[in-house]
Amino acid sequence: MICAKFYKDGERLRATVSGHAEYCEIGGDIVCSAISGMVYSIIGYMINLRNEQIEIYSMESGLVDFSISSECEELLALICMGFIQIEMTYHPFVSVENLIWNWTLPKTA
Repeated sequence: MICAKFYKDGERLRATVSGHAEYCEIGGDIVCSAISGMVYSIIGYMINLRNEQIEIYSMESGLVDFSISSECEELLALICMGFIQIEMTYHPFVSVENLIWNWTLPKTA
């Protein structure tokens, strides 16, 4: 299962994404692919296009852990919302813990 946690770390906003979905075999796992694509896209955008201060604590297979300034909250909220949307459809494979914002979406069965 992929576990994503969004939380405040002092003055910064932090995201930790760990695990593997195991939706299907390696190379064909659409759930892992969707989550990975979102994470790497936002990190690339922050570094290359916005020149934002991003702290990367870990970026390896099965673990991405980073933080951004609270001024970029909308970008992290976008990723969190995308993860929640994926969790709604693929709940046995994705779990999202949102400790920053007071919104949630209903989980599907």
